[in-house]
Amino acid sequence: MNHPEREQLLTRWEREHQRTMVILEALPKGQYDLRPEAENRSLGEMAWHLAEGEACVTHAIVVGKFDPQSASLEELKQPTTIAELAPSFERVHRLAVARVAGLTEEQLASSIVFMQGTVAPVQEILWTNVIGHTIHHRGQLMLLVRQAGGTVPGIYGPNREAFPLTRAAAAS
Repeated sequence: MNHPEREQLLTRWEREHQRTMVILEALPKGQYDLRPEAENRSLGEMAWHLAEGEACVTHAIVVGKFDPQSASLEELKQPTTIAELAPSFERVHRLAVARVAGLTEEQLASSIVFMQGTVAPVQEILWTNVIGHTIHHRGQLMLLVRQAGGTVPGIYGPNREAFPLTRAAAAS
């Protein structure tokens, strides 16, 4: 991954991060423990899983292998309220970005032993297991917000509440 590729990754990651922050800031208050299915993550746990992904994966890249113990990183002390989630995620994100920004060209061009012992290129891990992972779980979080009675902000376009207004404005 050369310098322009790293900048492209960091730029895209930041755009997706801003979209994630919009969702985190719209989480319905008092719904941290909403868990539509007993075996799945609660709304608060799903929101925090986004931070876990960024922290653990970027830590794995820095140390050169995926280490399940990275979940014990100091930055991953899980918030227990909706109000704490967005600022805590912002802090974790900034640490993860700093890890990636500090990688050498050699590290970025390498492959590491990743989950389940597979070897994967660092560049692919960054695109798939950082950015793609966040987008995937952010979609799940948006469904939980709806189930909690919240309004999901439009992040790629209008949400269902704004769409009729958008259509009416276009027709006039």
